[in-house]
Amino acid sequence: MNARATIPLLPLAMTLGVGCASPGPLPKWPTSSPAELCGKSPEDTKFCMPAAELEGWMKRQEFTITHAAVSDSGTTNPYKLRLQLADGRSFSAKFKPAPEEFDAFNNSPRRELAAYEIQKLFLDEADFVVPPTVLTCIPVERYKSLMPDLDAHDDVDCSIGILSYWIEGLTSDGILDDARWENDPRYLESLGHLSVLTVLIGHQDDIGDNFYRLKDETAPAHLFAIDNGLAFSAMGANPIQLFSSSWSTLKVDALPKKTVDKLRGLEPKALEKLAVVAQFRLDDENDKFVPLGHTKPFDPTDGVREDGDVMQLGLTSDEITDVNIRLVELLAKVREGEVKQTTNAAMR
Repeated sequence: MNARATIPLLPLAMTLGVGCASPGPLPKWPTSSPAELCGKSPEDTKFCMPAAELEGWMKRQEFTITHAAVSDSGTTNPYKLRLQLADGRSFSAKFKPAPEEFDAFNNSPRRELAAYEIQKLFLDEADFVVPPTVLTCIPVERYKSLMPDLDAHDDVDCSIGILSYWIEGLTSDGILDDARWENDPRYLESLGHLSVLTVLIGHQDDIGDNFYRLKDETAPAHLFAIDNGLAFSAMGANPIQLFSSSWSTLKVDALPKKTVDKLRGLEPKALEKLAVVAQFRLDDENDKFVPLGHTKPFDPTDGVREDGDVMQLGLTSDEITDVNIRLVELLAKVREGEVKQTTNAAMR
């Protein structure tokens, strides 16, 4: 199985529709409030995203799918799901089935996982801008009545794909808000976090609505990057990147000092963790998907690797080098004073 190091050149007319546009009306079923998921009082918590717990629940499949709907937008038609935990709490999630080759245009699980993982290197959990994202395998027969069109991958009885936390109460309006950056330090901070993330991953998908903020104006400002498959040089030489990569440059002229300090403390070894973001066995004898612990990359020059019945997904050595180059360039702007360390930032 060969990885696609870069996306092949596509006709411009085809690529203009690659962004995951805002979905049509999707059901808003009852789910637990963010405060309930965090075990906090709703009166004390306007927004809370317990990323480590959500990641664990989804990765270990400690849930039952109770509702499902298919989005009719974008190129991959992902599912919106309602997941219920054993204790009765529930939340929504998005499930995007992976392509058979595990890497395709605008459907790249390894890039989605790497975008989620890289933020852990420089952001506190409370500041995460990419919702919890895991690779999992949804049992086809068990959920056939809810998801009749869901197909199993070769060698297993389930559909392998990306499962990510669906944050309710978001809007794509006013992401870059001229008025708010003058008066809201928390907005500036979150915009800085988002901008650092998109710079480091080399985000290349401005066409659709991939950036969101909390709709509740009384809650502390928080911005998010949704759908990050077109990143880490995914476009290759495709000319559409000339129109879709504005978020690969910094959007602010200042960054939180604690974020800069963490970026300065990053060593090359930390980025090497991105070489393996998922590892699993395709047990064709028992038709099972078996998650495995991460080992060294079988072939660091390939993003999708196969060793017998064991699969690895991760960034290639060249993609990791590109991340390091973007990190060095960002820190050079801080060192030279082009980007300051203050909350009183201005948008570029």
